[in-house]
Amino acid sequence: MAAGSTTALHGMPQPDDTFVNRGGPLAAIRRVLEDAKAAGQCAYVHVYGPSGVGKSQLIYQLARQLDTEFPDGAWCVELGSVEGAVLARPAAYLRQLLTYMGVDAATLTDDVGLLSTRLREKVATRRVLIVLDGVVGPAIAEVFRFHAPGSLVVLISRDRWDRLPGSYVPFEIQPLKDQDAAELAELRFRRRGIACTPRVADAIVRGTGGMPQLIAVGAETLAGLPAGSEELVLRFVDAKLVKDWGRVFRQMYDSAYDQLSTAGKRAYRLLSLHPLPELEFSVDAAMALLGTDFVTTVNALTELRNKNLLTTASEGYRFHSSVWRDAATRRDEVDSPDVQQEAVGRMLLWYLEKAVSYELVLSDRWRVLEIFQRVAAACDLADRVARERTREVALAWLERNLEILVQLVLLAHDRGFDREAVAFGEALWSVLHLHNHFDNWRTVHEVALKSAERANLPLPLMHLSLQLATLELREGKLDRAETLVDTAYRIAVDQDHVFGQQSALEWKARVLLERQAYERAVGFYSQSIDLAQARLTDAEGRGRAVALGHFHRGRAYHRWRDHLPESFADLSIAATFFQDSADRDNYAKILHEYGDALRHGQRAREAIAPLEMALSLFLAEKSLVSARRVLQSLARTAQALGDHPAAQEYLRRMHTI
Repeated sequence: MAAGSTTALHGMPQPDDTFVNRGGPLAAIRRVLEDAKAAGQCAYVHVYGPSGVGKSQLIYQLARQLDTEFPDGAWCVELGSVEGAVLARPAAYLRQLLTYMGVDAATLTDDVGLLSTRLREKVATRRVLIVLDGVVGPAIAEVFRFHAPGSLVVLISRDRWDRLPGSYVPFEIQPLKDQDAAELAELRFRRRGIACTPRVADAIVRGTGGMPQLIAVGAETLAGLPAGSEELVLRFVDAKLVKDWGRVFRQMYDSAYDQLSTAGKRAYRLLSLHPLPELEFSVDAAMALLGTDFVTTVNALTELRNKNLLTTASEGYRFHSSVWRDAATRRDEVDSPDVQQEAVGRMLLWYLEKAVSYELVLSDRWRVLEIFQRVAAACDLADRVARERTREVALAWLERNLEILVQLVLLAHDRGFDREAVAFGEALWSVLHLHNHFDNWRTVHEVALKSAERANLPLPLMHLSLQLATLELREGKLDRAETLVDTAYRIAVDQDHVFGQQSALEWKARVLLERQAYERAVGFYSQSIDLAQARLTDAEGRGRAVALGHFHRGRAYHRWRDHLPESFADLSIAATFFQDSADRDNYAKILHEYGDALRHGQRAREAIAPLEMALSLFLAEKSLVSARRVLQSLARTAQALGDHPAAQEYLRRMHTI
């Protein structure tokens, strides 16, 4: 955001045009910011209050009023705010914030320390506004502390925290005063082109206790009543109910719900099946969940939005948390388990087919579930070619919807959709490992494994075991990784699944490499190559499997002292196969390994060409973590050649990616 521009919070909806100015809290927060600026520090604020009191709208307005105070950017990350939701993981929110700031997700891990360092580097010497909305607990407050004079960090939660870090200033947001509540009600009526009589305004003020969310729903509800229906207003207004917010919300929502059409009521109830209110859904997702056509779905969503029962988001809609709970309560009261199960099934299938279609772009590895073959066959060639040209689109969609997809895995398992849970596990593999989502990787695969076991699906159990073993190996849990690999191998042998046997042999070898048992590792890689040559009947699949076997064995020889000639031979075979393949990722990995082997073999000058080629391929594929590793190899190679300026340039590029 350029200096002089209006501050717009990335990731946060536009402020409500019927906001009633709360001069006190806004002025107090601005004073905290001014004091911090004067002291050359970053300002930290904790805003808290009950659901529906207007905390988020207050901060939206703050961003609008501060205008040019934050010339370097303003971002909001909305966190889980529903009781029973997964506790906030600082890593997930650091990743999301850094992504908003333009950092490539492929370069991020789940290490909170590393992510915090990246954030501190990103905001150092800059003036920014960072808002975390719906924070579950105070632990995350420590993570969001850094030296950025003139910046402001705002945490929004329902509850006050007893052990808030001393640098944070707490602000409790109170319900509106009667005069302000009446003004807000009048603004809501005026937006509908209807006059709000003093008696109706007084009824809204008394019935809502100054809660903006209730005022919005109540005003929209009353504005929809026939003219002269003031007596109807009074039947659900009782000042004593203000002491029981649950009853007040229910009473207001009763009135709003009663005014909905039959289709609107059904949509209101069933849309609460979508995971977590802070996770937005698109019109297409709503169509799938409701099982209705485009026009019917849009009409229902518009009706709910007009009643303030839904809010618009950046790419769709979302519930306010209190509205979501009301909708879920009505759903369980009205809709039978069978109706709910059918709606969940439709939603799962829609998201699953989308995830599978994008996963097919990212990898041509073998898969064991029929849905992958069905979706591949259903994609027309032109669409598939377009998506191949824009691989980043596939990763971007999976990344953007990852939290929803993870929640859907849990929902599928809980509701007995075991095949769907297993398919999600396979469909999310690429985004989980390419973008280093270690926490979600473990969650997804452990749940999917339970579903595979419960549904007695041996081949998916084999495949998921190998994928989870990959994570265990990355985290150095060798015993657990070896147990999973051995389980997968037994299943592959029992099912006579050649690809499964070959993969298990390769992963067994990788575990042995980590244990520095090089001779045994090479032996398992050789078994894998022999198995592929003897048993695979598809020529293309056999060629790829054998080439990958040579690649992995070449890496093992590279690490085994005095076996570089064998490494060169295996890597050359692999490179010859993949140089004409569409699999640019594996070709780049082979070239990188080959270049490193040449350098270690005192052939540094020959190493430059394959390393430069690997770098260009990784950059083209947006594999920035791998690109940085190649740049490090190039720097070491240049150093070995005595070309210190080139080494420094490679290191400079490595740190700027």
